[in-house]
Amino acid sequence: MDKMAYLQQIAGDGNNANHKTGGGNNFLSKIFNVVTLAIVGVAILLIIGASALTKEFNKVDTRDRDLMEQSYWQAEYLSKQTFQKYANEVKNSDLRNLTASLKSTLNEILGSGKKLLESEYKVKLSGSEKTGIAATEKTTNEKLNAKLEDGRLSGTLDRVFLREITLQIAYLRAYNSGVVERTKNVKVQQFAKKITENLENIYQQFHDFKSPTI
Repeated sequence: MDKMAYLQQIAGDGNNANHKTGGGNNFLSKIFNVVTLAIVGVAILLIIGASALTKEFNKVDTRDRDLMEQSYWQAEYLSKQTFQKYANEVKNSDLRNLTASLKSTLNEILGSGKKLLESEYKVKLSGSEKTGIAATEKTTNEKLNAKLEDGRLSGTLDRVFLREITLQIAYLRAYNSGVVERTKNVKVQQFAKKITENLENIYQQFHDFKSPTI
């Protein structure tokens, strides 16, 4: 083999080697792209999942707060509107005594419950009477008072009072038991659990109340 042929053979071998190396690089590049896409896809799924969990947590937390606020405003209107006007109009002394025990629980909601709403949920209760949950509960209370007024005028206040207040206690109990189920706040949960237990006891007394005068 002459020198020229030898040089051409070397050049040919070099080109073949470069071609093989280039093919290997292309293969590795494809693998890298696939892995990169997989990592990006997993990252996107994780972000979406985290976002969904955050939204769900916030939704539960908001419902928790709303139930606490519903309980507060119902207690507020029962205590300062309904009972101030109609509790002393009830003729049956045993029913009045039951109402007094309910007032005690309502006062606890208006005291400790209010503090928890303000400290744990940053709810500003003062000045919000005409909006949101407060306004809804006020409307509900006005309807209740209208029924009691009809009972007073017809001479059946004790019967209507017993029926309607039993229902109101059931609502209050449901609000607070809902808080117990949903909240992650230990202070709020302990408070709502205590109120729920008190209301359960009072509800049973109202529900089972019997008197020949009613």
